[in-house]
Amino acid sequence: MGQFRKILDKKNPVANTDTILYTVPAAKEAVANVHFANSSSTAAQIRIATVLSGASVNWALDSIINDLSITKDTPGEKTGIALGPDEDIVVRSDQTTTSFVATGMEIDQ
Repeated sequence: MGQFRKILDKKNPVANTDTILYTVPAAKEAVANVHFANSSSTAAQIRIATVLSGASVNWALDSIINDLSITKDTPGEKTGIALGPDEDIVVRSDQTTTSFVATGMEIDQ
């Protein structure tokens, strides 16, 4: 099994829009971390979810972070997100000043 540690993707999503941050390639598994920051002193409400690729997010069921308030002084991360083939990490923010970075390891099946 090959293991590849790397930056998986980076996004600065449009406000109030579900955005796919990372999709696990076919025939791979992944353990991911999502780092988030807000470049504005105005608070942003963020959400992070995992879903099967192509599925709509049901925020009540799929979220791993839901409506977390972050400001310029409160960056954070969610670590150890286990994903299978063709699963997505989806992010959302109510501000355009929020950035998300996925890092982690892809594992060949």
